[in-house]
Order: sequence, then structure tokens, then C-alpha cells
Amino acid sequence: MKKKRDHERIAVALFLVGVIMICGMVFLKNPAIVGYATMEQSIEVLNKQSYAAVYDTWTVRFKTEGEGDLQISEVGDTFYYIGNIKVSCGSEPLDYEIKGGNIVVSDYNCDQVGSISMEVRNEGLQRLKFKFGNKEYASNTAVRKENI
Repeated sequence: MKKKRDHERIAVALFLVGVIMICGMVFLKNPAIVGYATMEQSIEVLNKQSYAAVYDTWTVRFKTEGEGDLQISEVGDTFYYIGNIKVSCGSEPLDYEIKGGNIVVSDYNCDQVGSISMEVRNEGLQRLKFKFGNKEYASNTAVRKENI
């Protein structure tokens, strides 16, 4: 009698484990339930340090995985010293908004190398922070061409 109960308990436990595994697989495969949580976001800046001179174009190239809002923010007063900002996925220009001092590309998803290009308007150090899941930084040390 005791062996029969042990077998019944084992059978019930295995059944419950199977149900939990099936529910877990359904949950993880359903993007409507999980949303962005199933798609990890990551960014890698490919050229972390640049030396674009004043009135030249500073371009930061980056690779991303996943989809979501890409945020690019200044470190210090960087946006004051740059102009003509363009954000691209490969060669395709993208629309962006300025929200709270950040450049935001909504629903960013790019399977090519992305970039942000801007004109450097003053000498010194300019820094950008990129947030897309993780955080990455890029810097430019600008000098006047006549000082090169």
C-alpha cells in the first residue's frame, strides 16, 4: 500500500513539473505577454575616442541588438558645442526627438552599424552617453585645424 502511494506521489510531482515547464515555454514564447523582456537590448560603441577638429564632422558608430528607445545624452555641455545632428541606421537617416536634453530614437531596431554625426563647433572635450539596455560612452577631443 505504501509503495502505491509513493508511486502516486511521484506521478503527481512529475505531472506538475511537466505542467510548469509547458506553461513556462508558452509564457516565454509569447511576446504579447513578455513584451521587451524577451528581447535583450545592448549597444557597443565602435569608436569610443575620436579627434574631429573644430568645424569637422564627429561620427560615432555603434552596433545594437534588440528593439527599444535609443537614448543619446550629453555629458557636460556637449550639445552646446555641436550642431547638425544626424542619426542613421546604415545609410538610412532616422527621425529623433529631443526629450529632456536627450536625443531619443523611438523603437530603434537596426541590424546594420548605426551612427550619430554632428558638427564640432568648439575645441575641447565632448562626450556622449548611449543607453540601449546597457550604457556606453564616446568622446571627441577637438582642436582647431590651425593648431594641428
